[in-house]
Amino acid sequence: LSAFRERFSAINVSVTIGPHETLLEWLTGQQVQILVLEEQLRRRGWETLALGVERLVLVAPRGHSLLQHEHVTAGMLRTMPFVMPRSGTPFRRIIDDGLRRRGVGSADLLVNLETDSVALMVQAVRRGSGLAFIPQSRMPRGRELGLINVPGMYLQQEWFALRSRERGAPRAVQELYSFLTGTVARELLKK
Repeated sequence: LSAFRERFSAINVSVTIGPHETLLEWLTGQQVQILVLEEQLRRRGWETLALGVERLVLVAPRGHSLLQHEHVTAGMLRTMPFVMPRSGTPFRRIIDDGLRRRGVGSADLLVNLETDSVALMVQAVRRGSGLAFIPQSRMPRGRELGLINVPGMYLQQEWFALRSRERGAPRAVQELYSFLTGTVARELLKK
């Protein structure tokens, strides 16, 4: 957004974070013009474009026993407490699908906390509430969390821009959408 602001300083952008269902209702009701979602949606009258991909990493508090292992099997995760995204969300489905492919069902896990907030997930891991899968870009700098390597488990979150196909969107909205889906934004998202 700061790169967009540099190019279009007269356009103010308001960012609101909310539950997936609420955001879709707002787009339908034209309370918002553009959504950035972690799931590709196909609905008549909506346009969806891929923005980028981000790896999810498994984190634990420093000193956790699994950090002593060079490789952790998916089966070793069954006995561990977890901090997870809320059940039914796209973020949670990515994690559940990845674990299921490695032979671990969501019923096999001890989930201590469910939240839509990645910041809260990181805090909970720091305090020892469990392990968590988080976007790699949200890995805190410093030494309070460590990465757990589960060979063969590569989870990633995709990001999509979604807008109504209706003509007549304000020019500012058109400029923002063009910027988000253009080459400058794609290069920034790769970093």
